[in-house]
Amino acid sequence: YISSGHRWKYLDSGSNQEIAWRTKDFDDSTWSSGPSELGYGSNDEGSGTTLSFGPDSSSKYPTTYFRTNVELSNPSAYSFFIIKLKYDDGAAVYANGLELVRTNNLAPDAGYDTYATSGTPNERIYHEYQVPSSSFVDGVNHLAVEIHNSSPNSSDISFDLILRGEVD
Repeated sequence: YISSGHRWKYLDSGSNQEIAWRTKDFDDSTWSSGPSELGYGSNDEGSGTTLSFGPDSSSKYPTTYFRTNVELSNPSAYSFFIIKLKYDDGAAVYANGLELVRTNNLAPDAGYDTYATSGTPNERIYHEYQVPSSSFVDGVNHLAVEIHNSSPNSSDISFDLILRGEVD
């Protein structure tokens, strides 16, 4: 359903998006877009999209936002879904406004100005998360992801996501 190279809308302005950006009806028409993997261009991303970290390389933005839609036909036919997430440094993933995944190094109440508490255990691999098929609806589903840097002077962030349905 979503593979590496998928096109994502993103906001890398350092702005506070509150929680509305996670919802299906949020207007992201002014956001930029590009294929994954997305990041600062530190060679992890290959031919993906280079993001902005802000005007000062020693004071990088804490949070970057990503959004996409995916059409799913009869998601209840699957036993569960797998989200394969490549991230640096912390992440939260939402489907249709509800949180599905939060990495251990990102506080539950993390705001737009909150850094991840540490770096990714391994930023070069996909970390797998099993989510219930009931997380998705028949038709268009909205996915939203926030990536948090670990510090203002961190050298990089990166993001990629793969979504697939599984049957036992």
